[in-house]
Amino acid sequence: MANGAHVVILSGGYGLLRAEELIGWYEKKLRLADWPAGLLENALTDEAVRVRAQWVVALASTTTDYARLIRRVPWSRTDAAEALLVTLADAGAGAMVNVPRALGQAFRAFWEHRPDGYPPGLVVERIS
Repeated sequence: MANGAHVVILSGGYGLLRAEELIGWYEKKLRLADWPAGLLENALTDEAVRVRAQWVVALASTTTDYARLIRRVPWSRTDAAEALLVTLADAGAGAMVNVPRALGQAFRAFWEHRPDGYPPGLVVERIS
């Protein structure tokens, strides 16, 4: 946690993690079908309630299960004033490299409060 912000990570191998939790090495992307229905949604809302989140900002590739999960979480069950999903408009060729890089850049700009650091093509979707 820095500046009152809490970071959680969606993981294909572990589900939901707090940023400070240690994990082992794995190569498994999130597949919603691998998790009981509602489990990850409840974990996310419970965590938002636990930390009294005022805002939720999620970064994910547009068509992945990560983004699908974030879109279907019932954020109204939390006290968050707003929940946002940040994606990339059109990654084009090289999306496997360009999207994670651009989202990492966006996270850094957000975390460091540097509006000039956002990469082009970001889309911010209100999901609450």
